[in-house]
Amino acid sequence: MLKMKEKLKNVYCQGVKGAYSHIAAKEMFGKEPVFLRSFEDVCRSAANEENSAGILPSENSTAGMVSGIIHLLLKYKLYINYAKTMEISHLLCAKEDVKAEDIKVIYSHQQAFLQCSDYLNTLKAEQIETLNTASSALLALKQSGSAAICSKEAADIYGLKVIRDNICNREKNSTRFIVVSNQNHSVDNSNVTSVYFKAKNQSGSLYRALKVFYRCNINLTAIHSLPLEEESWHYGFYADMEGSITSHKKCLEKLKAQTEYLKILGSYISI
Repeated sequence: MLKMKEKLKNVYCQGVKGAYSHIAAKEMFGKEPVFLRSFEDVCRSAANEENSAGILPSENSTAGMVSGIIHLLLKYKLYINYAKTMEISHLLCAKEDVKAEDIKVIYSHQQAFLQCSDYLNTLKAEQIETLNTASSALLALKQSGSAAICSKEAADIYGLKVIRDNICNREKNSTRFIVVSNQNHSVDNSNVTSVYFKAKNQSGSLYRALKVFYRCNINLTAIHSLPLEEESWHYGFYADMEGSITSHKKCLEKLKAQTEYLKILGSYISI
């Protein structure tokens, strides 16, 4: 990560100022990112530019995997270089003259709605999805009778008042943000190795693939099935392993022999 910072030209993130990806970018790189409209724009830019990186939310402790992120890494042949888990505290915010009982519409990102569903179920306001939480704050600023679920930073930037804080379903709601680039910056002290694989289309193939991890005494900290874009009702698998790619070299060779396709997505430090 240190070597990457020294050569880094641009850091890209989705959204506008006050978005959680913006906060993550500043914490990890200490610089303002370049804002883009979508996660795909972030991946495309990181893939096409040398010495540039993208910041993406990959998974939330309440709502699970962020939809489409792994598919984008595969599509643009990107690697995960670093990961940081950050606590996310959502707030319900609105213009100064808006009262809680006046709110008819709430804007936010799909993930924020999922993470705050318990509280939102007590309200009668319509929920409208947006590209990110910070752009939701901008919409709430411009439209009467509306509110946004956003960060404290976004509320401060856009001059919204906090109607209700800490509205997450879980007290310790957190999101894992990943740094991606077109270079594989594996380091010997990596504590996570991420892979994507397709099991062979035959009986027991997934069992045989997972058995490789067991026989190599490797702890899987995450495994997720992902629908294949090219085949309906067929799935690939994303997995996180404890440890570096150096220590897993033999295991990955065995896994490749047991699968139809294997892609190393990165071996990196996750904190």
